[in-house]
Amino acid sequence: MASARFSGAAAVLLSVCWLGGEGAFAGSGHWAYQRPTRPELPRLAKPQRAANPVDRFILDRLAKRGMAPSPLAKPEQQARRVFLDLVGRSPQPGEIDVFLADPG
Repeated sequence: MASARFSGAAAVLLSVCWLGGEGAFAGSGHWAYQRPTRPELPRLAKPQRAANPVDRFILDRLAKRGMAPSPLAKPEQQARRVFLDLVGRSPQPGEIDVFLADPG
């Protein structure tokens, strides 16, 4: 019977949250209830280094801390990282060749 009481309480809580909107948190200023805004992109000394907008934020933070970004990885290193992340093992030599031959 405990599960029936829990599911009933969960249904009440869900309906209050769904129908009541912000409810008790209306005036709290919690980030979850703030309308998203697009931040201004940081200005960089070398903007060509940023491949996308996220890079601009990372490079800006590194510059503020007096740090330099790491050099770009060679394609062979990228292949190894992709295999370790996605497959969970190091690639075989033939798999690296296939990766390097793919222009995409």
